[in-house]
Amino acid sequence: MNRPSEAAITITEAAYDLQVTETDWFPRVIDATVPLIDHGLGVAGLVGTIPRDCGPGKVAEMHVATGPADFPMHLMRAMAEVPRESVRRQLRPRIGVLSEVNVEEPRFLEAWTRHIDYATDGIGITALDPNGRFVHIIAPASGAVTLSRVERDRWRMLAAHLSAGLRLRGALSAAHSAPTGEATGPPCGADVVLDANSFRVTEAGKDAQLPVSLQAVRDAAIRMDRARGRLRRDDPETALKIWWALLRGRWSMVEWFDTDRRRYILAVPNAPRVLDPRGLTARECQVVAYAALGESKKLIAYRLGISGPRTSEALRSAMRKLCVKTQAQLVEKLHTLGTEQPPRPQRPGRSPKAESTASTANP
Repeated sequence: MNRPSEAAITITEAAYDLQVTETDWFPRVIDATVPLIDHGLGVAGLVGTIPRDCGPGKVAEMHVATGPADFPMHLMRAMAEVPRESVRRQLRPRIGVLSEVNVEEPRFLEAWTRHIDYATDGIGITALDPNGRFVHIIAPASGAVTLSRVERDRWRMLAAHLSAGLRLRGALSAAHSAPTGEATGPPCGADVVLDANSFRVTEAGKDAQLPVSLQAVRDAAIRMDRARGRLRRDDPETALKIWWALLRGRWSMVEWFDTDRRRYILAVPNAPRVLDPRGLTARECQVVAYAALGESKKLIAYRLGISGPRTSEALRSAMRKLCVKTQAQLVEKLHTLGTEQPPRPQRPGRSPKAESTASTANP
């Protein structure tokens, strides 16, 4: 088991591991969370989608990392007792404990204690992407649970990586299943490929050939390498902070080994699907999409790999264009004006040499 001080980077590595199978990816991610979240009663994870038509959330896969094997079944039974609209309200980006949720949705705790009678509290982490896909991690506890500010901030950053990793795998799976003939080009459709030892650019697509873009990618690769080195043990909070979920709202930084086991770092296109009201720039659309989920400007900057001032300016400009003054007004405006902007097509690239059977349930 990983030491708790190193677990945050281990979770991030698992989120972006594109050289494991679809069957193994989600269990590995949830298993990596155990040192940070387990209270001795088990850890379980759910992955699924929230339909845009306000229907019930759909769970595609469950995994029990530790604890009773029937924990997810009891969890789903508890959720089934709660009104559908209440469950949907809880499936938003959140880091919290059950006793806090009880203030807003008292039926949650009542159903929880009825079906999971060995636990009186627990931690819940929901990582949600604007495209509606979510990862939910839950760990029951026998007594009252509290989370410090540092712990909450850590999990918010980890949730950003989990949703980015989920989005990246989904896009690449779709690209690999498309009938495009024999795959060519960089692995995973990467825009930039760097040698992991020298950080020298070995390949770069036309969308990333500007010197300023290549330098930004190189700097991000160096930060990622630092985070995965001694810093993960000596200063895990700093390690997590310097490994952004995206770079410039465009790329996820991913480690890759070729068939000869040579190590590379890839900048893979992974822009989020965003609401695209007329008149907003691409950057404004991205910032607005996360603001509509209730996320802070600091976390939005971390998610997109842009500076705090640029995030603030993009949000102010978007709200001015949409004639709204508050985030609540922003959410309402997007529901009436927003349309989904499809992601940029991904090139399948070279596949590693190395399909899950998913059950579906309506919580």
